[in-house]
Amino acid sequence: MALPDPRIYDDARVSELLAESGEVLQLLLRHGFTPLGNPALRSALAPTVTLAQAIRLRGLSPEAAAQLRRELASLLDLEPACR
Repeated sequence: MALPDPRIYDDARVSELLAESGEVLQLLLRHGFTPLGNPALRSALAPTVTLAQAIRLRGLSPEAAAQLRRELASLLDLEPACR
C-alpha cells in the first residue's frame, strides 16, 4: 500500500499537527521552524497558520518542503481516509 500524498497535511493547522504526535514539534524545529520552540510563540502562532502557510513563511525550497512533507507523512502514518 502506498503512503498517502504528503500534501494531505497542507491545509492542517500547525497546532493540529502538533497535537497528533509529540515528535512533530521536533521535526518542525529540525526544518527551521524555530519560533515553535518558544512555548508562548507556539501557542500564539500554531493555531493561526496551516502547514502550507508555514512553509511559505519559512521560505523553504520546494525540495526542503517536499522532504518535510514526506517526513511528516511517515511520522504520522495516516491514510487519507482517516483525515
